[in-house]
Amino acid sequence: MPTRLRVESVITDEFVGRLSERAAEAEQLRRLPDATVADLTATGFTELLAPTRYGGHEANFAAILDPVRRMAHGCTSSAWTIGFYTLHNWMLALFGEQAQDEAYTTRPFLAPAPLAPTGRGLPAPGGVRLSGRWSWATGVMHANWIIVAALCGPDDGLYPALALLPICDVTVEDVWHTDGMRATDPTTSWPPTPSCRSTDWSR
Repeated sequence: MPTRLRVESVITDEFVGRLSERAAEAEQLRRLPDATVADLTATGFTELLAPTRYGGHEANFAAILDPVRRMAHGCTSSAWTIGFYTLHNWMLALFGEQAQDEAYTTRPFLAPAPLAPTGRGLPAPGGVRLSGRWSWATGVMHANWIIVAALCGPDDGLYPALALLPICDVTVEDVWHTDGMRATDPTTSWPPTPSCRSTDWSR
């Protein structure tokens, strides 16, 4: 796992070279190849911005810029997706500790985060009843969690919120067919009624 001073030692030229070797495969699969996810997991890079209490490094945002730029020389789609996976480990810290504790039982934490508030959350016992449809879920094919945005509360008191869902609570519609950047796999999800893991995004 990288320290703040050793990011360059895990995103090596060899790592970037393997991304390049798999770039055509990634384009054909329309997602990251499994071997790339395995290599990424071995580096620990996605935990660069994660809280130290969960084994992360709490680096600042600038720490991800150069490694992602270098990865893009190997495979733009892979760099794009890995950058989002890493950033969303920081986003998880916007939730309460109970949600973080649960999410970090799964390592690495890999979550897309479609942030257009196209979902709707209604009050329900113990939280909210969430429904909706979201697009641009980069990295969803290898995700174990997903963060979505929704408008929650009663009709006369709506507020924007983020909700954290296990990936098994959503249905992924494989609709990502493009002429480039195919391996980023943003698809559409349709969650049923999940347990509540939400935070008010207006604060």
